[in-house]
Formats: sequence, C-alpha cells, structure tokens
Amino acid sequence: MVVRADASARSSGRGRRYLAQDTLHLVLGGISSLLFFAMIGVGAFAFGRHFRWYSFATLGLMVAFGALMGAETSDVSDNAPTPWLGIWERIAIEGAMLWEAIFAIVLLWFARGPRTTGERTRA
Repeated sequence: MVVRADASARSSGRGRRYLAQDTLHLVLGGISSLLFFAMIGVGAFAFGRHFRWYSFATLGLMVAFGALMGAETSDVSDNAPTPWLGIWERIAIEGAMLWEAIFAIVLLWFARGPRTTGERTRA
C-alpha cells in the first residue's frame, strides 16, 4: 500500500467558513511568538558573546521566516495554494525550540560548577 502526501490536501478545512478556532490559533500563535522573542532576548545576555550572537541569529531567523509566513496569509484566506507556508512556519517555530534546547544544555553546563580533577596542588 502506498500513501501519498500532498501539500495541497490539507486537513485544516480549506473551503469552509472562518471559525472561532481559527482566530484562537492566530491569537495563541502571536502570544507564543512574543514570549519566544522575550525569552530569547533576555537569555541572549546570559552566557557570553558567542551565545548572544547565536541568540540574535535565531531572532533573525524567526523574523525572516515570520515575514515569509505573513506574505502567504492572504493566499490562505483566498483558498489559494500555499505549499511553502507550513515549511516556513516549522522553520521559525523549531528554530526557537532548538534555541530553548541549547539554552537548557548551556544552563546545565554552567550550573554544575567548576570541575575538580583530583589533582594535587603544590603549596
């Protein structure tokens, strides 16, 4: 049996009228984006220059792919094909999630404190 995945065959209910869940999806997406920006903006200054540049690159990625998503929103309401919209959305969101994972790893790395190797010090 062969299953074909088609980008134009959506499970989101294209062709139906606008529902309250669509509005809720947009509101929650906007709130989560603002929280991601705040989290990355504050966390950028926690661990030095390299992590700060990585954080700024993540923010730039989110803005760039968010702009690409914004350019496609009129096509969604017009029921036109938007084959790249889901990919751009995933890159933007999963870029922020990757930042969270790396932040957690770096946080754990710094929280463990200095390593003691058991070496003797000369007095």
